[in-house]
Amino acid sequence: MMFLLLVAFMLMVDEGGVAALDSEICKVTNCKRYGPPVRFPFWLKDQRCGYPDPGFQLSCSQNKQTILHLPRSVKMAVQYIDYEKQTIDVSGLDGETCLYQQLPSLNLSASPFKFFGELQNITLFNCSEKSDKDSYGVGACPIIALPPDTRNNFNLINCTKFVDISAVPRGFGFGISLQWSKPMCIECEAQGRSCRLKNVSTPPQTECYDNPKPSTQTGLPTKVKLIITGAILASFLILLTVIGLYYVYHQEKKNKESQGKIEKFLEDYKAFKPSRYSFADIKRITNEFKDKLGQGGYGTVFKEGFLMMFW
Repeated sequence: MMFLLLVAFMLMVDEGGVAALDSEICKVTNCKRYGPPVRFPFWLKDQRCGYPDPGFQLSCSQNKQTILHLPRSVKMAVQYIDYEKQTIDVSGLDGETCLYQQLPSLNLSASPFKFFGELQNITLFNCSEKSDKDSYGVGACPIIALPPDTRNNFNLINCTKFVDISAVPRGFGFGISLQWSKPMCIECEAQGRSCRLKNVSTPPQTECYDNPKPSTQTGLPTKVKLIITGAILASFLILLTVIGLYYVYHQEKKNKESQGKIEKFLEDYKAFKPSRYSFADIKRITNEFKDKLGQGGYGTVFKEGFLMMFW
């Protein structure tokens, strides 16, 4: 029990130290092992460690996709984040075959992003003929997007015009790139440093800081060493406890045996009316046990004057 309590305490202290460090410098996180790294200005839901704009909040789906929530309930899967160029590449979620269906609902004016790359005006058509969709490369999506100068190249008899949309990235149906300009951390990234919020600043301001150097420590991790040290210390304390208990037991047994001998002596020689003396009296009478006459089954015999003392 003592061992378990000690190990638990050490783990709590160690985790507390990690938590304290993380509050100062946010850790790089991701939704899955090889997923896009999430760091400032982005932050995962419930982390609250990035730039204070809800547009930079990301989340993890059940299948561990990194999700970007855009205004008006548009969700897209994050494929790559370029922190040096301040761009983020997004595409449709797993199983979503028609990204164009979300385009009419997308409005970046309420987000920190803008489209990155070449833009064009398009018209969305709702079509039923698979051949037309396949010719434009959208596959099973019932929506096709056509620039104004290409409409005459397609058979749109079975298509219904949906909506005209201006300034849309080319290839939107396969994914797009978004760019943010605030916070501006390009200079920090160019220096090989990281970006974070200043401790106290209104409105929010950023600053560059040096990345923590990777540990060059060899051997076991610090936490493992602490656990091993705790186990050794706990084992030592348990050993001392066992030794102490054995010593107490041995002394009690010895005292009981000694008391038993005295009681037996008094019983065997009760006809001589033996008397009880305190240890101080016996020490004084025997002149501090200087004259030893011998030793028998009841103990050592000392002499003083005409008295013989058994001890």
